[in-house]
Amino acid sequence: MRMRFLHRLIPLVLLTLAACSSETTATSVADTVPTPTSTTTTTTATITTTTTVPTSTTGSPSRAGDPTATLESFVSELQIVFDLPDSPITISTESTYAQGSIECASNIDFAVLSFASGAISTPDGVWIDQGDGQGMLESTPGELESLGIFETCPAAPSFWVDFSELALAANAVKQRTSEVRNGIEVEKADITPAIGQLRSLGFITSEDLEGLTINQFVVWMSQDGWIAGIAIDALADPASLADDFEGLVVGEQPVPFTFTLDITRPNDPALEVTPPI
Repeated sequence: MRMRFLHRLIPLVLLTLAACSSETTATSVADTVPTPTSTTTTTTATITTTTTVPTSTTGSPSRAGDPTATLESFVSELQIVFDLPDSPITISTESTYAQGSIECASNIDFAVLSFASGAISTPDGVWIDQGDGQGMLESTPGELESLGIFETCPAAPSFWVDFSELALAANAVKQRTSEVRNGIEVEKADITPAIGQLRSLGFITSEDLEGLTINQFVVWMSQDGWIAGIAIDALADPASLADDFEGLVVGEQPVPFTFTLDITRPNDPALEVTPPI
């Protein structure tokens, strides 16, 4: 379970804050991506049998849990919050995956600043909105990668690189609960009590979840083996954050951290990504 994706976010946030501070007028809060919401209905009692560990359609375990390896289309909503003393840093994204094409809209809020960006990637080309008021401009895959927009875009296959072992760990939990979440039949796996065991078994190394004290870690797996939702509630070590967010007021107390991911509308034929041309 490689969760180093959390630390990949730090350079992205710092770059965004720098861009925000150079703007004379901040984006209106009304322009931000809505906070992800979900609905969950428990339908059966606890399941005590272990299911087969999911693999991708190509059989590669490195893509276990990756919805882009199984689904033709879906929508994802992601929110990440570092609740700093003066003002929280909130990263919100909404993205669409449809037949191999990707559209992602991202927003980072900090204090009175709000920075929006986005990207579209299709077989016909790449377009990027860097939040400078020019809208979507034609670009290249290389620039898209350098800007890191897809780092927080679950519609991009690259987002799921660090999640394969999380899917394996969730399926190793013996007691899972059958639910309907966002209209999807899922199995809820609370891996919080097993964090120590996962470390001893090698699912988690010393670098995984570095600087985080986990309060709750829940994963929802679809019946087809892809990750349908994640909810992490944790406390971040202030010394570690002070090193990462140099110049920001972090304080001396642990910083609340939340990570919420939801996948909706799986294989919805109405979903499509249209190039801005």
